[in-house]
Amino acid sequence: MVGFKSSPHIDAQLRFDIERQSKHARAPTFTGDDQVTGVATFNLKKNYEDIRYRVLVKGVVETNTQEYPPGGLNSASQIETHTFLSAVMFDGSANASSTPESKYRTQIPFKLTLQNEANSVGSWGDSRINGEIVQEILPTLNSKTAPKHWSDSFKPSFNSDFRITYTVIASAFHERKIVASSSRDFNFVPTSSPPPPVPVEDFADEYALRASKSLQKGSNASRIGLISEEPPAMAMKLGAKGGSTNVNLFVMLFRPHTRDFDANELPKQLRITAKLRSTTFVMPKRSKTKMHTLQGAMYDRDAAVKQDKTHTQNYTMAIDQWQTNESESEDDKSIISEEVFSTAVSFPFIVEGDHMPSPTFYSPLLSRRYAVDLNVTFDEQPGMNMKLRLPLQVFYKSAV
Repeated sequence: MVGFKSSPHIDAQLRFDIERQSKHARAPTFTGDDQVTGVATFNLKKNYEDIRYRVLVKGVVETNTQEYPPGGLNSASQIETHTFLSAVMFDGSANASSTPESKYRTQIPFKLTLQNEANSVGSWGDSRINGEIVQEILPTLNSKTAPKHWSDSFKPSFNSDFRITYTVIASAFHERKIVASSSRDFNFVPTSSPPPPVPVEDFADEYALRASKSLQKGSNASRIGLISEEPPAMAMKLGAKGGSTNVNLFVMLFRPHTRDFDANELPKQLRITAKLRSTTFVMPKRSKTKMHTLQGAMYDRDAAVKQDKTHTQNYTMAIDQWQTNESESEDDKSIISEEVFSTAVSFPFIVEGDHMPSPTFYSPLLSRRYAVDLNVTFDEQPGMNMKLRLPLQVFYKSAV
């Protein structure tokens, strides 16, 4: 946040129009296509004619790393920032009007629709990172309000905080020097259409869309397999405090023809535990998207990965019908004829409550994405469980 600069001759103040409807002193929240509107007020002791005014909005990602050396008492702090939005809403001179206190006042109204501004490359700050152009409007975020649980594979020897802030700054200039300024932060939640599917091949070992397990020992053992796919992107509706998607599972059981059929081999029930996994990458320097992966972060000792599991839900479903067909597979250069039983199940995955996930986003210093972790047990037998991890896109849509 830009600091306040006062002057004995000029006083600068900022107020958002939305604050007229609320008595809360905290930063206002805007969403989607909302217009950020307000007034910058400059109170002057006299009617200066050579004052220039500027009102702008900035969006900044900031990471703050504090490393504690072994046995040391003093920490080393490193702050990195990335300005992803910088748009000027007013820049020029303005007339002042007299006040009853024999002073003068200049009022400059401002108006901006952030998501429209984001489509203009000229409004973005240092958006080209190592040849990549980043044109994404980001959600307001602050690590100090989130649970602190670092991934077991990335337990850094330092504290790593981060935040994404939006700030309106109003300044008065005299001979190119700032003589007065004021700033106000606000929160923003972007809305969008459903994002494209996650390119799973770009995230090695992070997702598991299929799994299989042998039911017995030996070459003639039956096998059971699970196959799934990325669920539809989860649409969070503003003001509704919730969202949902559907998860589809395809279950197959392979049994060799060399063994007599036993109907008890076919599972009769599925028990599913599903959790939302959020993964946040905090990078020590601006990095391309390929570094914002578990595999990429392994090569940067200062990278921090934060993972949380929330919104646990359980489902128990009976398997009433199995379809059968034939299959042939090769084993040690011989052909094994198998009988294949298959069935499909579907269930909703719901996220609701006061603490809603932010949209999926990427920036060179900070990114977040989600997955649905599944633990599937057949007939409630502990040894008959399999795990999947499905990518999940999260986005917010307008309340209209």
